[in-house]
Amino acid sequence: MKQRLIMWLAVVAGVALVLAVAWAAILWTRPEPIRIAFANSLSGPSAPAGTESLVATQLAIDEVNAKGGVNGRLIELVLFDDASDPAVARANAQAIAESPCVAVLGHYLSSASLAAAPVYKDARIPALTGSAAADDLTSTNDYYFRALAPVSAQARSIRGTSARRDEGAKSPSCSHARFLRQEF
Repeated sequence: MKQRLIMWLAVVAGVALVLAVAWAAILWTRPEPIRIAFANSLSGPSAPAGTESLVATQLAIDEVNAKGGVNGRLIELVLFDDASDPAVARANAQAIAESPCVAVLGHYLSSASLAAAPVYKDARIPALTGSAAADDLTSTNDYYFRALAPVSAQARSIRGTSARRDEGAKSPSCSHARFLRQEF
């Protein structure tokens, strides 16, 4: 009888130990990271700017992750190279829509952003660009945001500045010239 009691206690203790280990494993598992798509020109004509943007973005994410992430969840950057090509950007946008990414940082070029924007809108994925300035990008898309003035505001500013200066400086000469000319 005594041996039976000891055996029964050993079984109960073993089950309790297994349950405790399982419970600890559940509590100690690291939560899934927050995945953010980085969709940018990492190759093609705009690769230098896209690469600089990637380095800056990764530095910011590393700072956040070093402090424990967001509510204990680390941020993971998932790279998508649009190759400075609108068709590739649109295909990447579809891949992003089917991925676990919850937001998009990109694209560098307005043409790539405009190509990808409908996909993000349909998938209800928020996207933020730091460089695409085409007005149409955000005027009809509640899911695309920009961190710079749209081209129409830039054109008004340039027009006002050139009117105060030499009247001969009427046409802009900058990387946004094609979009700016539409506003003059």
